[in-house]
Amino acid sequence: MSIGLKEKEILSLLSPNTSVSIKTIAKKLYISEPTARRYLAKLSDEGYVIRTHGGCMLNYVKTEKDIPLYVRLASNNEGKQQIAKKAATLIEASKTIFLDASSTVFQLIPYLKDINNLTVITNGLKTAMALTEMNVKTFCTGGFISQYNMAMSSMSAIDAIKMMNADMFFFSCESLAENGTLVDNSYEETFIRRTIMKQSAVNVLLIDNSKIFKNGKFKYNLATLREIDYCISNVKLADDLAEMPRKGCL
Repeated sequence: MSIGLKEKEILSLLSPNTSVSIKTIAKKLYISEPTARRYLAKLSDEGYVIRTHGGCMLNYVKTEKDIPLYVRLASNNEGKQQIAKKAATLIEASKTIFLDASSTVFQLIPYLKDINNLTVITNGLKTAMALTEMNVKTFCTGGFISQYNMAMSSMSAIDAIKMMNADMFFFSCESLAENGTLVDNSYEETFIRRTIMKQSAVNVLLIDNSKIFKNGKFKYNLATLREIDYCISNVKLADDLAEMPRKGCL
């Protein structure tokens, strides 16, 4: 389905863990409730939303490559900003950091502007563009650019990453499983992240509440909480999970 402007606006209002009423959607978009229902019917037929009693929520069981980047950047922004603010406290002046191409890590960018002599390496095209506009020293890994999330991958990106070292790596994933495993549906991004983890002295997971124990059939294991240094979330993890990261949870 070719998503129209109104469908995009509706998707940007939704999250995968909270139902939004048709009345609220109609009010925010200045349309009638019957019109809102028609747009939702189209989105529901294509699998982008799940209908609930009197409303709907974003359907993230649908493969992530079909969810536009702008939707993921807008989804659960408040929680992601809380995470980013915590993560920024770990970054010191004159350090080199890796940032992945995830929408959660993207929220960290505004907090980097005032960190002196910072160097950033990223495989995210959108991330690199935003950092360059802020005059932050930025290196791109290069590689094939994915249309759905503007991430750079392929063997050329892997080769570039292997020549670089960083003090910290900030990344996210599709879901944190109940046993503490970090899982994803993208082979390319999983491989990229695993490679960066080996080149970084400290690895920091940023994960919002919508991805904790998120349902879905995830194909690829990235790591476990025991293999990372920090886990930063907008909610408190269960005690058994919170004890796994080597340096703790924030």
